[in-house]
Amino acid sequence: FFEEIDRLQKLNPNDAALLIGIGQYVAFSGRWEQGLALTEKSLALDPNAYSVVTFTFHAYYYVRRDYESALTYAAKLQMPGFFWNHIIFAMDWGQLGKQAEAKAALAELEKLYPNFGAHAREEFGKWLWREQDVEHYVEGLRKAGLEIPPKK
Repeated sequence: FFEEIDRLQKLNPNDAALLIGIGQYVAFSGRWEQGLALTEKSLALDPNAYSVVTFTFHAYYYVRRDYESALTYAAKLQMPGFFWNHIIFAMDWGQLGKQAEAKAALAELEKLYPNFGAHAREEFGKWLWREQDVEHYVEGLRKAGLEIPPKK
């Protein structure tokens, strides 16, 4: 994977859309600094992509347990009809002990993705490569009040 990433960057060093995707995958693999550098480069090439890359910046701060900074990035999302938008708000508010806000985010999540708790690990595992990050996301939703079955 990482060899192909290097090859793609050499072939298309100024393709903002490519760098957004690469940056996200590299960051979510646990190579946060490398992924964020690619993400920042993509923004320099296309500032209009900001809402998409916000998820990468949010995840960076969330896995470092800097929930206030993560929430700052969550607040910049402009995708109220996208279920991930409400997941990250619920996680952040849950970690910060803001139950009313967390419950409101979970109510919106339920409208867009009913019974998300049953699928949380599977959904998180699509993006996060490290098990500890998946479980940290699960922890945030549990603190928000979402029932998530125990890990099998």
